[in-house]
This record gives sequence, structure tokens and C-alpha cells, in this order.
Amino acid sequence: MTTIRKHSHTNVRRPDSVRQGDPLSEDERLVLTLVAAGLTNREITARVRPGQVIPEGTVATWLHRSHIKLKALNRTHAVVLALIRGDITLPGLQPAGQNPAPAGDGPVTVTFQVTVPREAIAATVAQLEGTLR
Repeated sequence: MTTIRKHSHTNVRRPDSVRQGDPLSEDERLVLTLVAAGLTNREITARVRPGQVIPEGTVATWLHRSHIKLKALNRTHAVVLALIRGDITLPGLQPAGQNPAPAGDGPVTVTFQVTVPREAIAATVAQLEGTLR
């Protein structure tokens, strides 16, 4: 038996229809940048859309969808993968080096050296918030 869910918006994709490798949405990139800055889901709710509070469940959904798309194990892993893919950037973050990729599907180790003043993170967050207005 198949259950059909009806959405009030026709352009909404159900979270279970998200596939690995799909590009991150603007909201997902913003949320991952705020996670990288150390914000909790609750803190993110007030910063995603200036002047309105987004439900915490919506933030959790965006994180969940980004985990699927990036094949991430948790929020920290999602941030690292988004940084490596270039989906998000943080000021002062430069790749310190990358080991040569092994043959086949083996893991690749990427090391980042980060020196980021708090002011720079705050400026990046403010800039990202400004793009959503």
C-alpha cells in the first residue's frame, strides 16, 4: 500500500525525494554556514530570514536534507564536506594540503588550517543574511 502526502505548495520536494549529490539549496548553504559559526538550530531560526523566526523543525529539515545530499554522518561532517565541495566558505579558511587520492574509491584526507577572528565570522553571517533579504 502506498501513502500519498499532499503538500500545500506544489513546488515542495519531500525530504525522502532528496538524493545524494543533489546541489544544496541557498537555505541549506546558509544553515551550514551558521552551523560552522557554532550556532545551534534554535539560534539559527532567528537568523535565517531577518525579521521573521523560522520554526526549528524547518532548520532541522534543511540540515537533514543537506546530510542526505552530502552523504554526511552528522552536522560537523556536513560542514566539512560543504567546505571541501566549495558549497560554503568561511573567511580565513584555506586548504593546508591534500594527500594524493588513492586508487579506487578509498578515502581522501583533506586538512584545513583555520584562523578566523570572530568578527570575520559575524561579517560573513551578516553578508549571507543580507543576500536573503
